[in-house]
Amino acid sequence: MLAINQRLATQFRRRVNLGVLAATVLVAAVGTIAALSTQRMKEHNTELSEGAFAAADDTATARSAANDARSNEALRLIARGSGQQFENQWTAAAAVVDPRLRNVSLLEPWSGYKERHAEIVQLDEAGRYEAAVAAATAPGEDGATGQFDTFDATAQQVVDENTKAATSRLRSGNSLVLTMALLAGLGGLAAAAAVSWGIGRRRKEYL
Repeated sequence: MLAINQRLATQFRRRVNLGVLAATVLVAAVGTIAALSTQRMKEHNTELSEGAFAAADDTATARSAANDARSNEALRLIARGSGQQFENQWTAAAAVVDPRLRNVSLLEPWSGYKERHAEIVQLDEAGRYEAAVAAATAPGEDGATGQFDTFDATAQQVVDENTKAATSRLRSGNSLVLTMALLAGLGGLAAAAAVSWGIGRRRKEYL
């Protein structure tokens, strides 16, 4: 814009062209708004990645690992006292779950299930296979099955809630991007019109 104004000043002997000045102010305003919006989008994305998206991802990973642990528990019992390899895999899967439980509603059922699992292991190691199976399949709320089912259902709910929240925030971010694109386009057209008007006005003075 400065180069255009300088060229016009030389050509028409006017220091400032009002059309170019208006276009410059308009472009500067749109640029400033775009820069501020970009910074807000960066903050928005950071909040999203560290908030709802991370919570959904961590909980989904924890739920998957917990189901893997539960499967290895069953395989241990099927092995009838020879399932140490499955217990090792249970331990590895449980280690994935523990650091990913962001939601406090998941802590109690997962802790309860781990306690029931420890009891199942003790019974199996003591040769009380039938008792271990009964403990593993106990349907009550305080049993291994009840505790695990509560954890699994709660984890799915947490994943769904955070997924919806993340999706909603992504859509709001897209709206901002589209608004800025529209504003930039309209600003560019308005700036071009202002420059054209400014040049046309100077030309009329010399006709």
